[in-house]
Amino acid sequence: MGQLNESETVLQETLTLAKLVSSSKISGVYLSLGNIEQTIYQQLQDKYSWIEEPLFREQIANIIPQKAQKSLLYYQILENIPNISKSAKLQAQLNHLTLLISWEKWLSHQPNQANLHTQVNQQIRVLVNQIDENYSAFLELSPEPSIHARLNFASNLSQIPDEQLKSVAIRYAKLALKMAETINSTQWLSYSFGTLGKLSTQTEQKKAYFNKALGFAQSIRASDIAYQWQQQLGLIYQKQGKTELAIQNYNAAIANMTQVRDSLLSTNGDLQFSFQSEMEPTYRNYMRLLLTLEFRLGNKKRLSNAELKRNRFQI
Repeated sequence: MGQLNESETVLQETLTLAKLVSSSKISGVYLSLGNIEQTIYQQLQDKYSWIEEPLFREQIANIIPQKAQKSLLYYQILENIPNISKSAKLQAQLNHLTLLISWEKWLSHQPNQANLHTQVNQQIRVLVNQIDENYSAFLELSPEPSIHARLNFASNLSQIPDEQLKSVAIRYAKLALKMAETINSTQWLSYSFGTLGKLSTQTEQKKAYFNKALGFAQSIRASDIAYQWQQQLGLIYQKQGKTELAIQNYNAAIANMTQVRDSLLSTNGDLQFSFQSEMEPTYRNYMRLLLTLEFRLGNKKRLSNAELKRNRFQI
């Protein structure tokens, strides 16, 4: 429901009780706490990018590192719990990696944080190696969580500027696809093909992957999945100069986004705010293309009128 502060309060109370009885579920509590802090951190980043008032931006900029470090602390505590299961440790490591990559990008735009940026970069490399070396942990998960974990890892690897890691990412995405085919999960087939589309470097192959991903999403009427692939197809067609196809895909993506956004109206304003930051690039591209098309049509109409006048003059 997006009520993160209330959720954190409940989990802190749960953690206190779990420690008293030495509950085996304590790792799940730490994971949830880390995830909540990471969500708060991400929402603060979204607000920072939208808000223009200097004082408020400065206040948010000061809070962002605190939330990032608090989330990292929970993940690190979880990873160091004695006798923790490989699967629980893997989930913490994957979320840990997602946060580190996001924070590294944030720090790269903060000139006074050069040393911390370097440290976080080094931590990313170490964590990637640990996850890859602990491959057996993926096998301990049940099929759907295992597919999700592999795609999560592949998506994170794709954001690191390293060609060798990109090939590792493709390997994990293909393993996820194979498992999705084995359990015949339409949802995970869509996510797997979509992830491979993002990882591919060849335009036609990207289009093929995204079209397959979109087909699976549409077959189960999953608007929350479909818009992602429609966005990607719109961007490809836009780069190729195929304006009408780009507009068609952006229009479909916006329709699905609107449906998803409307479902958030009854939950929480912060969720809507975060989702809006995801919608904005698509809206901007869509409007640019519409204006371009309108400009072209206007020029053609003016040229046609001018040609008609010339012909009449010659006659």
